[in-house]
Order: sequence, then structure tokens, then C-alpha cells
Amino acid sequence: MKAVKDNNPALLNIALKSFGKVNAVGEDGDTALMMACRTGKYKAVKALIKGKADATIPDATGMTVMHVAAAAGHARVMQALLPAGIDGNSLHEADGLRPIHRAVLSADTDAVKTLLNADVPADQPTADGRTPIDFTVDLDDVSKVKRTASPKGAMVDVLKKFARVTTPTTEETIAETKAEL
Repeated sequence: MKAVKDNNPALLNIALKSFGKVNAVGEDGDTALMMACRTGKYKAVKALIKGKADATIPDATGMTVMHVAAAAGHARVMQALLPAGIDGNSLHEADGLRPIHRAVLSADTDAVKTLLNADVPADQPTADGRTPIDFTVDLDDVSKVKRTASPKGAMVDVLKKFARVTTPTTEETIAETKAEL
């Protein structure tokens, strides 16, 4: 676990060779791979995958490593997981969300782009039918730096760019409903 915290693949490889317990669970209930994904330790993730870490072991809430990385907005970690065959579009049964929904909520456009470039649909619905663009309503609409897009605006731009089907935003849907009344 110290090698993961330090994001030190060399130390991690030594630990794996010495102890061989790549899937051991720590006091917090996370495997080393889960901990590396949660904390954005890209080099450690790559070393653990190479060391045959089991990416199917969920965390205490049942989330996979991809869900955890997406929720934290760790695009580089996700870029290491995808070529290893980790599903970028898995459904989390407990809340009905997919990694793309978590990435949108993280407000990290790079994390969203990573999934979209892995052919995850930009209009992928949750279990209850909400699309990623519906989650942009919860993002901040004020930019921290002048002349840059707000997190909400940047996310909407990314999703619209990759969308296969034009999906109205929640505000547009509400406006259309009010107009019909």
C-alpha cells in the first residue's frame, strides 16, 4: 500500500515479487488497485495491472475500479484501465449509474473524453433513463477564470460534440413543457 501511495511502480514490483498478494484487501476494504484508482496513481495502476491485479473486485459500495476512477475524474487512470479490458460502460446496480455519468459529475472533461473515445455513447442512459447531459445541471455554471468555459458549459460542449443523437437539455425540456401548457 505504501508503494501505491507513493505511486512508485519499482517499489510496487518489488512488493509484489516479495509478498505476492496483489489482491490483498487493506483496512479500508480496498485492494491496492482500487486504492490506486481512487487516488489517481496512474503508474501504480499500470504496475498492478501488469502484476495481474484482479480488477473485478468491487469496493465496499459495489463500485468497480472504472466507476471509482470516473467518479474522481482520473482520466489517466481510466486510460490505463481501458486497454486492460476493463469495461468503460458497466452499470452500477445500486444507483443505476455508468462511469460516464460519474465522470460528468466529477466535472472533468478529460475523463468524459476518455470514455467517449472508448466508444461509450454520449447519450448513454442511466437505469432510470437520464443521460449524461442531464447531469450537467448539477455542475457549476460560473468559470473560475475569465474567458474560459464554466464546468457546465465545457461539459455540455464535449457531450454535444460526441453525441450521436441530439438530446435536449433538462432546461430545454422544461421550457418545452411549459410552452405546451
